[in-house]
Amino acid sequence: MTLLNVAIIKGLSVDASLRVWNCMIRSVLDYGAEVTGYGQWKEAELIQNEVGKRILAVSKSSTTVAVRGELGWWPLRARRELLLLKFWGKILSKDDNSLLKRVYRERKATSQFVKGTWCYNVRWMLHELDLSHVWISENIGPLPKWNKKVTNSMKNKESLTWRKEVKETAKLRTYAKLKLEFGLAEYLKDIPFHYRKFISRMRCGSNFLRIEVGRWEKLSREERKCLICVSDDIEDEKHFLLDCQGYVREREMMFETIRVRTIAKYDFTRMRDSDWLMKALLGKSVGVEKDRKTIRLAVGRYLSEAYNLRKARLGSETEEVPVASQSALSCSVLEAWGLPV
Repeated sequence: MTLLNVAIIKGLSVDASLRVWNCMIRSVLDYGAEVTGYGQWKEAELIQNEVGKRILAVSKSSTTVAVRGELGWWPLRARRELLLLKFWGKILSKDDNSLLKRVYRERKATSQFVKGTWCYNVRWMLHELDLSHVWISENIGPLPKWNKKVTNSMKNKESLTWRKEVKETAKLRTYAKLKLEFGLAEYLKDIPFHYRKFISRMRCGSNFLRIEVGRWEKLSREERKCLICVSDDIEDEKHFLLDCQGYVREREMMFETIRVRTIAKYDFTRMRDSDWLMKALLGKSVGVEKDRKTIRLAVGRYLSEAYNLRKARLGSETEEVPVASQSALSCSVLEAWGLPV
């Protein structure tokens, strides 16, 4: 993963990074999931979470739910369960005289209620997806149709779980307003690394602002005030992006760039709804994809310049957000699987 981290910093795209993860790391972790793909595997989840943080270039304190939400990743547990249920469908599609199906029939008759067995876990997974009737009837239809059905059921379940976790996580107060749908975030596809890393940090709630750093220092929310301006406001994402008087010139340049490059469709200096502005600048409130890209580039540039200005003014009082580091646990797991660290 060290090589992957270096490649990302040197400019490896998110798409290419995801290909490396899918083909070289996740595929190994998925091995044998059809037989053993039930239950939690904390070490594998840790590896996925660390890779996700490296791709996004966010702090090691970033929440797992935000990292997975930005990349559109299910927990590996859910993916392994899906592979297992697809394999169950493959068994049912076999001829009744096949050895595999005969063994399955025998095991179902004797162990479907024995906790910890393969048949028990298949039955329970189907119950969790509101598909208990399929376990009883075994009427899955054509195999491709079953695979699509169980994939959609798992997707719906994981999306609802993700949304619930986002709403219940206090530090994701901004993220909950920006990210409404589970899936790969649009800005990750077309923004240079040196800009998108700042957008990721703003969205995911783990950044260099006092609202976050003050939490590490055990300060109350009211004490996490901006150290740049004299407004006495809390330095949160909204203050840094829209209100702080320390970055007036940079903010005016950002808004003017957006106005000119969208042919005056979006003159944000006239906007007074701060919630909508935050969604437009960091989310997807703007309807046209081309305009959203223009806005993201301008925002990324502003965040980069404002951060450097802030760092210069505060000196040693502010530090770069510590990007996710590779833990000894993930190193040992990767080595055990024969993967490069």
